[in-house]
Amino acid sequence: PRPESADLILALEPECAVIAAEESEKGFLTGDKVLTLDCGGGTVDICCVEVTATRFETKVENKDLPPGEQKRPTLRLRQLIEPTGGNWGSTYIDQNFLSFMSYLLEDPRLEKLRNKNPGAILELLNEFEQVKTSITEKDYVSMKGSKAINLAEILDTMSAGGTEVKLADLVETYNFKCEEKDNGMGGIGILGRKGHETNLVMPMALIKTFFKPVIDKILNEVESLLMKDELLDLTHLLLVGGFAESDVLQHELSDRLRDRVKLLLPRRPTRVVQKGAVEYGLDPAIISTRRARQTIGIKVTMHEEDIPDPDNPEHEKHKFFDKASKQYFVRDIFNAYVKKGQEIETTYIVSRKFEPQSKTNTKVKFDIYATDGETPLHVTEPGCVRLAKLVIDINPDDNPRLECRMRFASTEISAEIKNLKTGEVKELLLQYNNMGLSQAAGTLSTFVRVPVREIMPWGEMEFDSMEMSEML
Repeated sequence: PRPESADLILALEPECAVIAAEESEKGFLTGDKVLTLDCGGGTVDICCVEVTATRFETKVENKDLPPGEQKRPTLRLRQLIEPTGGNWGSTYIDQNFLSFMSYLLEDPRLEKLRNKNPGAILELLNEFEQVKTSITEKDYVSMKGSKAINLAEILDTMSAGGTEVKLADLVETYNFKCEEKDNGMGGIGILGRKGHETNLVMPMALIKTFFKPVIDKILNEVESLLMKDELLDLTHLLLVGGFAESDVLQHELSDRLRDRVKLLLPRRPTRVVQKGAVEYGLDPAIISTRRARQTIGIKVTMHEEDIPDPDNPEHEKHKFFDKASKQYFVRDIFNAYVKKGQEIETTYIVSRKFEPQSKTNTKVKFDIYATDGETPLHVTEPGCVRLAKLVIDINPDDNPRLECRMRFASTEISAEIKNLKTGEVKELLLQYNNMGLSQAAGTLSTFVRVPVREIMPWGEMEFDSMEMSEML
């Protein structure tokens, strides 16, 4: 289906993991609170939900009816906090390893190696992947032993067309620097036929420095979340994703949190999301409420007597005098439709009506903004980002009225502008990605680029009492 098709539903991977785990574990009870860590290669995505109904506590009703007519038990979840996460995936362990190699080879950012043989970097990472996935909890905790990695191709590439680069010389220089710094990691070693050594031997103390910064960021985020009021009585921590298979990550989470929550690791942590996604597609109502990740709204102009927080001196920067009406207005007001962290039903709709501030314009532009702040006053504040715009035609002689509706459904937000005089509608779809909201491809009706126009709330309506309706 097309990106804007009603047949396509976007699912949040951590939520899908909870859905699948509820069936496989059969251990969730109504009232349980589950924090899911979806640990992948690039990012760690986090969601926290409360179980409001399970498939195993609810009895099947109308058992005397045919199976297709029976009311089956259902799973229902509500988000406790807005989804979060960060760039703490396993590839950042690779980056730390590459930084070490850059230092060892005396090649800043490995630029020389990349220029000579880009494929050598991939081969190097493949070699390290074998090392990374072989490290056990025992290796990590004891810091005894070492792991070897073959650098034959790297050395051949660096030696091509010039002086031979020997691993023994590189290791000797590195160890000398380590002794000078007294970093306590111990020296690295080499293996191979004397004079032709190609295997680098890394002690566990060194390898731990590749893992620890990444895992510490995950642990610190989890610890921070557990201090929130909504999660003080968290019952389960569910670990999924490719990185979840790491013994090191499992150990660190268990060591830090085992006395506080029950840790769950599915047998196939990389497959559980797929299974949950299918179940979610069949019944999107499983997620009954979500938390807004950002404050979303539009830019409006308001009469100076109607502005929020009227005594705030920041309004003066946006104040202007309208000669036609001989009145003062304030532009760039952030008219919020939903606030960050607000709990909203997945069918939540906000509808508000506006009129053009200028009586001569033939087009009006609605700018949609987002911010991580909860109560922005103006769209020009730091952190406010314009996501998209909708332009609609008007006839100023008709005394036009416009309606702007936003539907906060599922994992997407749709915006619709309607000319109440002509019935013309323009709409677009906004989708979440790891960086927040973005405009979905192919979902915006064609419009003509026009200069910035001002819009203002209908009549003299106060900001705090503007029309907001929930429509199911």
